[in-house]
Amino acid sequence: MSQALPVKRRIRHSVKAAAEIFLEYGEFIRTVIRLNVKDAHEAHDFYHDFFLSIVANPIPSYVTNIRSYLYRAIVNDIVDYRRRLMVHRSAIETCGIYSRTGVLPDTPDTVVMDREQALKLFDLIETRLSRTEAEAVTLRFRDNYTNAEAARRMNIKPKTLSRYVSVGLEKLRQLVSDGEGYNDEDI
Repeated sequence: MSQALPVKRRIRHSVKAAAEIFLEYGEFIRTVIRLNVKDAHEAHDFYHDFFLSIVANPIPSYVTNIRSYLYRAIVNDIVDYRRRLMVHRSAIETCGIYSRTGVLPDTPDTVVMDREQALKLFDLIETRLSRTEAEAVTLRFRDNYTNAEAARRMNIKPKTLSRYVSVGLEKLRQLVSDGEGYNDEDI
């Protein structure tokens, strides 16, 4: 209990410091984000995510030019977000190709993920999704079963299987876009 108190203080201090930064530089932050993120909804979400980023990683005390620091931090976060999104889209596209053909494509634009990486993706599925979601996604995309065939194997209705697949893929998209379960070298 004694260690929880200092953690709570640090969190409160970080939130307060981030709030002060956003009070003083909020319009500047919004402008930089709007210039780099064209979609208004995405920019709004990114603004809030950036606040959390500043809470998690407060501006170091030695920084003298806060506007410059904020600009660089925003641009770096946007680059990281876009990189994660590209990796995520590539992984999902490759899984789709694999599910339709049973073969991982070997073309320059799909080199990002080879057979070993697909296996790592299915390991992620097995370890991070619920048992039923993992089984549904695996039957559909690794074993190439139709919804009806996979539902029969799981002894469930096709509509239930579709729900398991949908929820499982959404969780997988989130894991991949967050970088969980992967290192940069993995993908």
